[in-house]
Amino acid sequence: MELEGQVALVTGAAQGIGEAIALALASAGADVVINDVNEERAKATAVRVRELGRRALPWVADVSRGDAVAAMMGPPSGTSVTSTSSSTTPASASG
Repeated sequence: MELEGQVALVTGAAQGIGEAIALALASAGADVVINDVNEERAKATAVRVRELGRRALPWVADVSRGDAVAAMMGPPSGTSVTSTSSSTTPASASG
């Protein structure tokens, strides 16, 4: 599977099966949005994705909340993710 130039959004990606899926997608060439409610673990998964040479964005959101999902899937404001709300937040990450 070749995913060069594609972006994947993986929910529950901070550990377990979700993390394995995020890493597999990155290995196949995708950049990955790492969604989870655990910010520290999401950041750790993002580091692992970057070690594979892909871009990663850890994004804290509870996907059991419709407003959080809508905010994650909505159009980006500007060229980078900078806005936050009470239900969804791109985790600050370097690199």
